[in-house]
Amino acid sequence: MPREVNQKIADYYSSKPLSGFMGGKTVRESLDSQSYEEQQAFGLKILPMVLEGKPLP
Repeated sequence: MPREVNQKIADYYSSKPLSGFMGGKTVRESLDSQSYEEQQAFGLKILPMVLEGKPLP
C-alpha cells in the first residue's frame, strides 16, 4: 500500500468525525468494541473511498 494511502487511513482512524456517529470517540476507539470481522468490513469499506479520493464518513 502506498505510504500516502496508509497515512490517510491512519489519520482517519485517529480522528473524531464531526458527524457524531462515533459517539465522540476516535474511529479507532469506536472500532475497539467491534469484532474482528466488523473491523475488517469497515476497513474494506474505507480503503476504496481513500483510493478514489472520496470523503470519509
